[in-house]
Amino acid sequence: MDTSPPQQDISDIARLLIDHSRAWVLWLSPEDVIRYASPSARAITGYAHEDFEKDCDLLTRIIHADDRSRFLDHQRQIALSLAPGEITFRIRHFDGSIRWIRHQSEPVFDGDGHFLGTRSDNTDITDQRFYQMMLQSQYDLGQALVSARSLSETLEICLNAAIAISGLDSGGIYLLDPVTRSLNLVTHRGLPEDFLHRATHYPAGDPHIAFIMSGKPAYSALVSPGIPDQLRDPMVLLRTLAVVPFTYEGDVIGCMNVASHSLEVIPDEARRALETIASQIGGAIARARLSDTIRQERTNLHALFSTIKDFLFILDEDGNIVFSNPVVSERLGYNEFELYGIHVTMVHPPASRQQAGEIVAAMLAGTRDSCPLELLARDGRTIPVETRVIRGAWNGRPAIFGISRDITDRERKDQEVQHLLKEKNLLLHEVHHRIKNNMTLITSLLSLQASSMTDERAIGALKDAESRVRAMVDIYDKLYRDTDYRAIGLQSYFTSLLNDLSRHYTTSARIRMDHDVDDALLDTRIVFPLGIIITELVTNALKYAFPGDRQGVIEVQLKVDGGTLRLRVADDGIGMESELLDHHAHGFGMQLVGLLAQQISAETAVVAHNGTVFTLTAPMPESAIVAS
Repeated sequence: MDTSPPQQDISDIARLLIDHSRAWVLWLSPEDVIRYASPSARAITGYAHEDFEKDCDLLTRIIHADDRSRFLDHQRQIALSLAPGEITFRIRHFDGSIRWIRHQSEPVFDGDGHFLGTRSDNTDITDQRFYQMMLQSQYDLGQALVSARSLSETLEICLNAAIAISGLDSGGIYLLDPVTRSLNLVTHRGLPEDFLHRATHYPAGDPHIAFIMSGKPAYSALVSPGIPDQLRDPMVLLRTLAVVPFTYEGDVIGCMNVASHSLEVIPDEARRALETIASQIGGAIARARLSDTIRQERTNLHALFSTIKDFLFILDEDGNIVFSNPVVSERLGYNEFELYGIHVTMVHPPASRQQAGEIVAAMLAGTRDSCPLELLARDGRTIPVETRVIRGAWNGRPAIFGISRDITDRERKDQEVQHLLKEKNLLLHEVHHRIKNNMTLITSLLSLQASSMTDERAIGALKDAESRVRAMVDIYDKLYRDTDYRAIGLQSYFTSLLNDLSRHYTTSARIRMDHDVDDALLDTRIVFPLGIIITELVTNALKYAFPGDRQGVIEVQLKVDGGTLRLRVADDGIGMESELLDHHAHGFGMQLVGLLAQQISAETAVVAHNGTVFTLTAPMPESAIVAS
């Protein structure tokens, strides 16, 4: 009697076992259509088994893009060879995380040997894979860090390892500046431009720094907020961000920011990976930073000592020489170690050693950074130098670095320049002297011509011309008597000019000349036109304001107030009616005054009632007022 269970019962039992298996079982037809998916699909993929049976493309879609073609090739190989096979690939879980799957396939046949498709057992090996990768990554990271030659290389290795082992796609490493306490992005990969534009530097006291100084990692995601709101703004275009500080000897020295453009949440294994790497890299980064600093200091010193052409002295806190460069030996005649340990004042001439000691003491106190004293060579020669010092450290102790530059050539050139300048001044002096003599000759000719004429208008015109030339002669006379050709003292020049005008136009005491002129130095380019303007105005007053025996006063005020020059020429003479004033304004003299006023950007005004008052106001640029 046949006691074996019915075939249907066997199928039911098999299906029951499959449905309750932890493995995700799939049956694909020869056309790769899913005919069956076990309920374990939800635990492994996050999708219900019905989702796969209804949507035949779902399986292909959730396979990682980098593994998809390999999976399809595997399926085709099973169909061709009709032999079992195995492959591992990644899928994207419903929550966005990446899972590793071991896919074991075998062909399925009916009782007649017809190929019915493939059956596969799919097992989640993410944890197993993670720990294998962690062990291998830690080993590889350790080996790479040992062979790293610089801080930048160390940082690149750490960042690449963090991105690779976490399964995220971008990130950066920030280091805390030990001096300024600012936080700076020192290396990055795959971060969006907007993020880089706004999040590469955080000054001391910024909330970002306070946040990482807690030393606790935080993971920002759409479903699990972990970072304060004020720190979220720079995360433009990033869906998730992990901020994992790392320490050295208990102190936070920086952090890793690792991010994803696609994941909605950072998986637990990625978090564990990042925290494991963070615990490993703090010491490596600190050592690399120190090595870089030492290497840079050595490079700087080598470059300084091998290329500098000046005298270099390094002094200890007592002013003793602890190092000097080869130039000292070559130029001063001492051997390499002969100066070590002696006080730096001994390389100065005996007569200036007391002063040198006072200067060195001020340098050591930090109140002085230069020394003008000569250096003394072994053979008694002195070398003029200009010494500058900076404070620093030498062999771990405070020191002063002094650089003395030979200024022999500069002093020689300065002497040559002074000699040329002296020759130039003599030449200018002679030129002004000749111009003054020629102009004096012109005034004499004008005066001689006037004395030989009887036409009063012609005599007046010649006298006017003589006055204008005389004003320029007086300026050249001042230049001739002074060594500074740029400027003329207003008080002495205009006092002389006004006295000459008074003597020239009147021989009686009926017209008094009062003047109030500031004792200022003005550029000759201002004084020339000003002298002619005053000459014209005073000449007009002398000639027309006091007809007959009328007595009166002419007042001249010339003031330089800050950046403004003010001139006032007034008389208490007969004044002029408006028609006469208008006619007078069109005369040659007043036209000349107007043109000269424009030349110095001056504004003028005339009031002619009960006397005449002329005012002039001109802006004075700083270059026109010469310090006395």
